[in-house]
Amino acid sequence: CGNPEELKFRANKFLSSVVVSKPDGAEEKYYCSRFNNNVWEISNQGTAGEQLSQLANDPPISNDLVKQMSHITVNNMLAKTRSMAFRSIPFLEDCKVLPMAEVKWPDAMQFLRFAHHSGENQQLCQALANLKVRMGIVSSDPTDRAVKMMNAFDQAIQSVTGQKLVITVGYVQGDFKLKISWSGQEIQLKQLPDGLRSIIGWIASCVCKLDILHPDIANPLEQPLFLLLDEPDVHLHPAWQRKLIPAVQKLLPNAQIFIATHSPFVISSVNEGSIYVFETNADGKVTIKPAQPCSKGDSYIDIVEDVLGIKERFDPETEEMLSEFRRSREEIKRNPGVSDVEALREFAAKISKRSQTLEFMMGREMAQLEMQLSNKKVAS
Repeated sequence: CGNPEELKFRANKFLSSVVVSKPDGAEEKYYCSRFNNNVWEISNQGTAGEQLSQLANDPPISNDLVKQMSHITVNNMLAKTRSMAFRSIPFLEDCKVLPMAEVKWPDAMQFLRFAHHSGENQQLCQALANLKVRMGIVSSDPTDRAVKMMNAFDQAIQSVTGQKLVITVGYVQGDFKLKISWSGQEIQLKQLPDGLRSIIGWIASCVCKLDILHPDIANPLEQPLFLLLDEPDVHLHPAWQRKLIPAVQKLLPNAQIFIATHSPFVISSVNEGSIYVFETNADGKVTIKPAQPCSKGDSYIDIVEDVLGIKERFDPETEEMLSEFRRSREEIKRNPGVSDVEALREFAAKISKRSQTLEFMMGREMAQLEMQLSNKKVAS
């Protein structure tokens, strides 16, 4: 996306090697990447700039969206598309603002630094205050641009948390500041939970930047956007993790969102899109598996097993006991003995005491084993 700073440190020590698996069964291809003249190069594939020009010839924007926005050509749409990157950082704190003071953001290229928003507390509080003042001037006219944007922002936060967050502006002990009401209680920004401060921070940052970048658009939130999110689930309770991305998709309906996450709750919450699994082997090669489509019926348990590759359901100590149980069970099937079965039954009873789930599981396992041994005895 034009900002190699996030990757520069990787080029100082070693080359980055990646294996790309082809979905059509073709041979896997190795790529080796490095920095050259401040450009991230990929061997046999040309520079990153050449790849971006290929992207422009085959834009990742659906034909349906192009039809909906027929007054903008595809090339113009790409030219107008903004790119922003965010990392989950709880940074918002109360600060003094001024009525409708000018907000000076860094160059738009800096928006691609994943932590760029961590140092913009003053600018963001001022930008939010300006939007709220504009809302007050138009008396909350639902067709007004500022009203639509802030209502959409408020709804996004509420849909994640299930609780109402109200941001207003006013004088607090003589200073003009943002005023926060959380679940009906007046509270300071820094008193909010870290997860809430984090998502308010980067979502509000995105909304305020779109407001300034698209001054002549009726609703900037509907503009095309490349949104890169690095672990947006950090600090969030799983109940909020599973609601976050759907809320952002509704807030920014024409954004193409790229998410790096280890959260099965985030992955399972996405109904449309593709999942790319990255794996590192013993040689340090990173394999990118063929994209698999998101499914509307995936549970977080499916994601844990099928995407994250975690087959174990219990803590490590319990899993070790279950492995020992299965080894003993298979040995008894091959060479049954009364004492061995009794010892296994005692071991199963020990495992059963760890939880109700294991009690049911062990009861079923022993019943199946004894039925198999009984059938084997009758047959012989």
